[in-house]
Amino acid sequence: MSEELLSNLQALINQLCSNGAETSPTWSSVLDTATSLSERLTHSFGLDWNQLDQLSIQLWNKTVILKTKGTLDNVSITKLRQIAFQMVSAINDSSNDEVSLKIQLKMGLKVARSWLDIKELTSAEQVLDILNQTVQRLQHIVIERGNHGQNASLNCRNKREVESNMLYIFCLEAELKFSKEEKEEAFNMLKKAQEILPNIPEQAPYVSNLCYNFGVDCFYSSCHDQAIIWLRNSYKIGKEGLHTVSHQTQSRTLRLLANCYMESKEDGWQDKASNAISLANAANPHPSGLYISLHLQLIGQVKDEEVEKALKMILDHPDCSLDLCLNTLQLLKTNHRLQSAFDLRHSIIKKFQMSPKLGIFLTAMLDLLLSEDAYNLSMAKTFAEECVSAHMSGQRLDQVTKKQFHILFWNKAAHFFQAFEFIEKALQCDRPCPETLFVAYKIALDANNADQASSNLKQLINCIPGNQTGQEANIICMAAHLAMEKGKSELAIPALECIINSGRCEDHSFMALKCLLRLKVSELEEKSIQQTSCNAR
Repeated sequence: MSEELLSNLQALINQLCSNGAETSPTWSSVLDTATSLSERLTHSFGLDWNQLDQLSIQLWNKTVILKTKGTLDNVSITKLRQIAFQMVSAINDSSNDEVSLKIQLKMGLKVARSWLDIKELTSAEQVLDILNQTVQRLQHIVIERGNHGQNASLNCRNKREVESNMLYIFCLEAELKFSKEEKEEAFNMLKKAQEILPNIPEQAPYVSNLCYNFGVDCFYSSCHDQAIIWLRNSYKIGKEGLHTVSHQTQSRTLRLLANCYMESKEDGWQDKASNAISLANAANPHPSGLYISLHLQLIGQVKDEEVEKALKMILDHPDCSLDLCLNTLQLLKTNHRLQSAFDLRHSIIKKFQMSPKLGIFLTAMLDLLLSEDAYNLSMAKTFAEECVSAHMSGQRLDQVTKKQFHILFWNKAAHFFQAFEFIEKALQCDRPCPETLFVAYKIALDANNADQASSNLKQLINCIPGNQTGQEANIICMAAHLAMEKGKSELAIPALECIINSGRCEDHSFMALKCLLRLKVSELEEKSIQQTSCNAR
């Protein structure tokens, strides 16, 4: 039975290790069969362990090659590793050979890591159970050697190596428990890893980062209380790690911790968040940290001078991005502090003047100013004038930005009759735009300003080519319709004539012709009545 098992397993492994085997349609079937057979291996079978050892080495090396080539998915790679690990585990089942146990441990850590990465938690747990037994046997060997007074220096190194492996196992078990939503057990496993850290402080970054990752997962799952626990633990480990954890990493942890406090709203959250972000900015002043600091200041309703100082710190940071500036603008709007951004507008424009995204900032700034109360409309007017002036003097706005400016002006004009000055700014920015001229015409018509409406209509007709597009024809139709609604035949007639002359749409032209004839007849009838009245006198 045992010889048959080994023979079958050897045949399967030879298939798996042959060149190009991974492209065979039978690959998956062979792999699954080999996996099943490897799980039946036990030391009691009395197998040829040297032969089994050679098979495990052959398969492990082949797996390394396949992983490097990138021809297999992670599941297949993990299964190959598992088969090799099962063979080594069977060989070492009752062995106390230190070298063999170390090899098994090294292989097992990779296998457990692989199972966790592909979320096969049951398989990962089984491997970790084996690893716990293996590391305990290694620990016993090291202790026994120390008790017999063997090479102290070598024994010390071996002890550190065993402790390092124990730490990795505890951390993997913590990941396993965390993935299974067993958060308390995960914390207990990390606590065991922390107890070993004083002996191997160089592993502090690894443990600290694991706590940070748990904190991130909890934060994005809105488990802010749990996130706070993990992040505080991460920072504490990094702080006690004899400077092996970088200031940048510690700062990153503290920034997220501050965010967690802000989201949790637990007792004293504002002071805790402020303390965390102050430590973060002291360790490594990052634009995101400065942004959080500004946010907290706005919540605390500090004076405008303090807000502008915080804003300037963000702008002066070499890594400040335009996206962060846009987020800052929105934050200021939410807290009714746009005046501070308005006062620093020239600094922002100067910082990003060479950026292809500058137009995005200009549009966002104008949009926020226009969306506020009448006080901010004055700032919006000033800002628009500055943008138009810069455009006319050579600092041209790109087409997308000009289009966005027009839309903002039109929207404002639709809500406020007094906003005609914004239309004027749009006309200065891009005079031949039919949409802008139409809005100007409509506002003048609503204001009963016949001369201005006539002037805008003439400009509208002149800027539209003879071969009108559907959109342009619709604009002229709307202009004629508005004039007729207002009883302004002197404005409706030239618009209707423009539609007829274009001849682009037969329906539009026919309808325009009917309207024009009706207006002309009405004019003749009115003149006839007036003439009859004069004759009667």
